Amino acid sequence: MESVFLETLRSPRTPGKILRAVCRHGQITRRRVGQEIGLAPSTISAHVSDLMEGGMLVEETFTPGTRGRPSMMLELGPATDVFIGIEISEQGGRILGVDGSGALIGRPLTFSGGSRVEEIERLVAHFLVSCPNREVGAIVVGVPGVVSRDGQRVQTSARLPHLEEITSSDLDSAFGTGPCVFANDANCMALAEYHHGVNTGLMKEGETLLCIYASRGLGAGIVDGGRIIPGASGSAGEISHVRLSKIWDEECTCGGRGCLETIVSGGALIKQVRAAGFPVESVDDILEFSRRGHLAPGKLMEERARTFGTAVAMLANFLNPANVVLTGDTFRLEGYAEDVIRYTFEASHPITAQGLTIRTSCESMPCVAYGAALVARSRVLPLELSRPLPQRV
Repeated sequence: MESVFLETLRSPRTPGKILRAVCRHGQITRRRVGQEIGLAPSTISAHVSDLMEGGMLVEETFTPGTRGRPSMMLELGPATDVFIGIEISEQGGRILGVDGSGALIGRPLTFSGGSRVEEIERLVAHFLVSCPNREVGAIVVGVPGVVSRDGQRVQTSARLPHLEEITSSDLDSAFGTGPCVFANDANCMALAEYHHGVNTGLMKEGETLLCIYASRGLGAGIVDGGRIIPGASGSAGEISHVRLSKIWDEECTCGGRGCLETIVSGGALIKQVRAAGFPVESVDDILEFSRRGHLAPGKLMEERARTFGTAVAMLANFLNPANVVLTGDTFRLEGYAEDVIRYTFEASHPITAQGLTIRTSCESMPCVAYGAALVARSRVLPLELSRPLPQRV
């Protein structure tokens, strides 16, 4: 059964038109709403008052920078739905929520360990305490692995194989809230980076984005025109198990040997640094040894960066995106991202390289959980209402 918010939002009547205008803009004046839907100010005010009384809208004073007169802006209120994104990894994860306009709401949770449904169910219930009076519009769980195109199941996850035994129906039963589905973590990160890039002026709305996510594992996500490109079976961007060179012959979690993930991921680097005699468990440990001057990871990663850059160039030549974003813990290592970018341009076709922007993600906001929340929002709202909007503090 749909929530009152979603039922009103989809209604062809005036209250629905007003809510859709607010979702499109995030913040909007009554006058602008009237201009968009073609109704008199008195009519708009009457319906806005009803929506505010029902908690679906609030009106706040907004001052545009240091100059300009303050305006009264309509925003979504506390009685609208929350769209929840959950990140699950080997180390733990995060939970956060957004409203229909994409604004962060509630109190984000970070947890370590624990990726069983029962544990996530408890954490979601705890998160919802910070979102009183809100119904759940949808929940998306971002996971490391290949997810079916419809999001109903995790087809394969070498790092969290127990997830392959769970279906979205199991999540629905456990959470007892809105519809729940899975999504690939790199795809979630790609959508988060797309929204962040558009919001901050780093890229234009509608451009194609290729996001390379290198943490403990390796993945890639593609966003075109604001939509994730999942591929025929949900495995688009699955670059981790491509073999590019016979030089490398490490055994991979998939059972193969010499896969790209065994060469360029954080897990691969950790293994190499351990072999050099350093007791590291994470990329943060490597960074700490580097800060102390005991380790120069850039030298260790030179050939790996070359292989990585070749792989990114192959994708760039094939997709011809306007933007490539390198994100994940691995790219925090000194000099590594710069080397990957350099080798990517060297291996790219001149025409591809001419219109290509490659950057690293240096913000804390674009995370898998945030992207999963945006995926949840986009599964319920039409594309026109799930566009990137500037984040409000």
